[in-house]
Amino acid sequence: MSNDPTLEEGQFSGECVDGADNDGDGAFDCDDSSCSGSPDCAGPNENAAPSGAAVSISPEMPGDDDDLTCTIVTPAIDPNGDSITYSYAWTVNGGDAGVDGDTVSANLTHGGEVWSCTVTPNDGALDGPAASDSVTIVQGNRPPTAPTIAITPESPTRGDALTCSVSVPSSDADNDPVTYAFTWDADGVAYTNASDAATSSLVNGDAVGANQSWTCRVVASDGVAASAQATATVETTDLACADGSVEGGAALWGRDDIAFCATSDGMLPANISAGDALCASGWHMCSSNEYEASNDSCDAHSYRFSAILDDGDNCMMHDSADGNSAYKCNQDGVRAGYSGSCSGSTSSTSFSRNQWDQNSSGPAPHGTLCCL
Repeated sequence: MSNDPTLEEGQFSGECVDGADNDGDGAFDCDDSSCSGSPDCAGPNENAAPSGAAVSISPEMPGDDDDLTCTIVTPAIDPNGDSITYSYAWTVNGGDAGVDGDTVSANLTHGGEVWSCTVTPNDGALDGPAASDSVTIVQGNRPPTAPTIAITPESPTRGDALTCSVSVPSSDADNDPVTYAFTWDADGVAYTNASDAATSSLVNGDAVGANQSWTCRVVASDGVAASAQATATVETTDLACADGSVEGGAALWGRDDIAFCATSDGMLPANISAGDALCASGWHMCSSNEYEASNDSCDAHSYRFSAILDDGDNCMMHDSADGNSAYKCNQDGVRAGYSGSCSGSTSSTSFSRNQWDQNSSGPAPHGTLCCL
């Protein structure tokens, strides 16, 4: 037989004592160096390598949350009775995994990976044949990512409706459909009357007070697992006027849902639309039936209110120091929704569109009363 490099004497059981040159290298049986480790060629005092072991990885179908354990099912046997130790080597997808014990922690594994364990016996001098087993990690369900959310308006005032919306959707690595669950609280107290849609939630303005902290929380779910919680918070204010101010209000006429908002140029608003524009979001120019209270103890020279005349429906009273004592604050009070006709001749005089001097030192503020 010619030399065949793919063959090796002793590759198969009995070849080292069959009287044949099985690999064609000119050496027979135990004279062939390839049989040096065969038990058939070991003399009475010659060391022989242990046999191979049988191994198994458990669990057989691991998920990505399972530890892997490589177990010796059938131990190796040493023909000389020597003690045997085992070395472990793990690979993942064919590459060295850097693990040399019998266990792989689940936090090292990922779905779809192929893990292999190779066990080699050793009698202290010689290695026996290596044995291997492999498993594929089954991909488990992965939760969706947390969404990004936002509350609008960003700087709400009392009476503003609040909308919590998903601005950046969650993603799901398993391509599962994702749903969102919304919860609200105001100053740490749960609010349960919001109206939820698929990607947003609405709190009506009548539930929103001044100087409150509103928090929206959103959790995404794929039906099996939930995302981390996304949170957004806004602080409400009591700003009644579009320019960010609150002039007058509860301290002046005992109502915290009405405020006087002045024009920036000191001129009387020309119409209802211009009057509304002076009011902050959530507020509007008061109509004649929204404010009929008066405060007869207010200072005649503290606040002067000019009027919006709109055919008798919308009229904002003023503290007049123009000599008409019937309309001085300390005699008749600050009044809106004048009980008489706002278009009559008397009110036309009292609701003059002129600028009045304040203590004869300058023009009085002009604007409108804003109601919540």
